[in-house]
This record gives sequence, C-alpha cells and structure tokens, in this order.
Amino acid sequence: MSTPLMSPLRRTRPASIRPEPLQPGDNLRGAGLMTLSMMGFTCNDAIIKFVVQDIPLYQAITLRGCSCCWP
Repeated sequence: MSTPLMSPLRRTRPASIRPEPLQPGDNLRGAGLMTLSMMGFTCNDAIIKFVVQDIPLYQAITLRGCSCCWP
C-alpha cells in the first residue's frame, strides 16, 4: 500500500491561523479596485493601439514597459 502524498493531519488549518471576518466595505472596495484595474487595462490597450500606428511595435512595447515603472 502506498502512502498518501499529504497526511490527513496536514489538511486541517493550524489552530494559530484564524480567518478574519470580512468588514462591511470589503466587497465594495474589492469591486472598486477591480473596476479601476479594468479601466487601466482598457486605457493602456487603447493607447498602445493608437501609438502603434506611428511607431514600430517593439518601441511601443518598450514605452509601455517604461510607463509601468513610472513612480
């Protein structure tokens, strides 16, 4: 008989780690952050499509990479 890859005792959560209850605004904050990230992606995509018409693709990708590192 082969031994299991993970023992049954390791599948339980340690007693020292307790999940924190959700705060009232956590879901709303998460939805807002997700909306902002989708807006950022959409704007980035539109700008790249506009810029690639005038400059080579790899130069546009380099500019996009440099703009991500902007402080």
